[in-house]
Amino acid sequence: MEIRIAPDGEVLLRGENITPGYFGEGSLRDEEGWLHTGDIGELDADKRLKILGRKKEMIVSSDGLNVYPEDVERVLNALDGVANLLSSLRNKAPRAGACCSRAGCRRRGAT
Repeated sequence: MEIRIAPDGEVLLRGENITPGYFGEGSLRDEEGWLHTGDIGELDADKRLKILGRKKEMIVSSDGLNVYPEDVERVLNALDGVANLLSSLRNKAPRAGACCSRAGCRRRGAT
């Protein structure tokens, strides 16, 4: 199996063990035989694949920075007092909600 990262960061797969498609729906592969997974990833120096997130969930900031909801969640979940967090993309604008413990995650100045 071959693994390639497209210019936009999408993981592409090619090989005999990759499905040609679904019955009655035609090929899932492009003209060169690559399956576009919809995952965003990177290959390290040893050619190990690290999945960063899903292409459709990636947020591109106004200055061109690619932001992945999983990264935002990981950072915010590490904060004291945050019990759980969900980030999403709604109308192309990032949203986040946190479930906080009573002792933590208060607004500054709140009692």
